[in-house]
Amino acid sequence: MQQIRFSNLRKTALLPALIAAGLFAGCSGGNDSTAGATAPMGEDAAEAAAQDARESMAAAADAAPADCEGTMQQIVISLGPDAVRKVVGSTDREKVLAFSPDRLIEAVHQGEIQADSILKSTLEIDGRKGRLQTEGQADYSIMDGEQMATHVVAPEDRMIMTMDPAKMAAAGMTQSKASGPVDMGAEEVGEREIRGFDTTGYRFEFMGNIATVWLSEELDAQTGAFFDIWSALNPLGPVMEVGEGAPVRAVMVNPDTLSGEADFMPAYSITEFYDVQSGDVADGRFVLPEGYQQRGMADLGRGAQ
Repeated sequence: MQQIRFSNLRKTALLPALIAAGLFAGCSGGNDSTAGATAPMGEDAAEAAAQDARESMAAAADAAPADCEGTMQQIVISLGPDAVRKVVGSTDREKVLAFSPDRLIEAVHQGEIQADSILKSTLEIDGRKGRLQTEGQADYSIMDGEQMATHVVAPEDRMIMTMDPAKMAAAGMTQSKASGPVDMGAEEVGEREIRGFDTTGYRFEFMGNIATVWLSEELDAQTGAFFDIWSALNPLGPVMEVGEGAPVRAVMVNPDTLSGEADFMPAYSITEFYDVQSGDVADGRFVLPEGYQQRGMADLGRGAQ
């Protein structure tokens, strides 16, 4: 019997994929964004409902042109409360939210503070599919807009963890898109240029965090259907649709970690997408390896045959 240990998986490709898919909502403690989730149902009924939800999500994603092929870069900088305090001078939530993320990024690059982690990844895109590979890690994620699922591939364990948001919604684990958009009460916080893109910022509470996302219609146009697919693969996708455009930057502040009451999520994280380059991507980059164990989210943290 093999024990699937979340503590190991979270250090590689699974944690970023889970964050992107919004699957920590049920673990955030106090966030009611899953209030519309249905009660678990029988296996046959859940599968039928999952198929309906999958077709609905695919139809929604089809609204955007699938004409992007090439690469894009992603960076995720995670900071602990001590690093934040050293630059901001406080871990007070309002002071941290008012502080410039650019200054914190500068402090990391100049060696004033040490980040808990800096993950640099390359995102390969071909229309409805994407592959996210983090530097220095064997694990990678494949987002499949045709099957409407995200696969986390762990070569060292010869395991594939599949996250099917439609099945999870049908089983009552998350909120289905069929229940409609959730009003996040997003507040527009201004306009600015980031990474060469004109963006509009929005702030709202999400998954126990206070999120500030900066969206660009220009980046959305350059990446075609990809971010629509990413949103469709997210069982909480509607809550992220706070404005027009694709995310250039997302800043997540976790009040519990910031105050020292918890340490599961980063106190402060900055995610940025940039450097879109057109070019051919080999079809084989999106093919799952054969002979690997297949696992689902329900297998996490328990023994599996």
